[in-house]
Amino acid sequence: DAAAIVAAIEACTGAKCQVNVGKPDPIMLETVMDLIGLEAKECVMTGDRLYTEIRMARFAGMTSAVVLTGETTAEDLANESEENLPDYTLERIDRLVPPELWEEFGWEEGAR
Repeated sequence: DAAAIVAAIEACTGAKCQVNVGKPDPIMLETVMDLIGLEAKECVMTGDRLYTEIRMARFAGMTSAVVLTGETTAEDLANESEENLPDYTLERIDRLVPPELWEEFGWEEGAR
């Protein structure tokens, strides 16, 4: 996603990009884990793309969950190789929150 921006900056400055850090490079996850004092085994990376967020989790040694409300579909998962599959599949992001807390948040089943 960043290639066009990098190319524009390189063209304007004449300098070549030395490091381009973005998904699926795990440095973002590793930096946040360092800042908050957690290890990968204590976290779950959740996203809607197999080749960015889910792959980044795998590279970081972190559990992953794909949400089917974005780019990835159930059909995509059925046709994907085992190495690219997430540990968990969620129909909706609110499935990360225990149902007993939904009322506390004012959520209704099916509203999200």
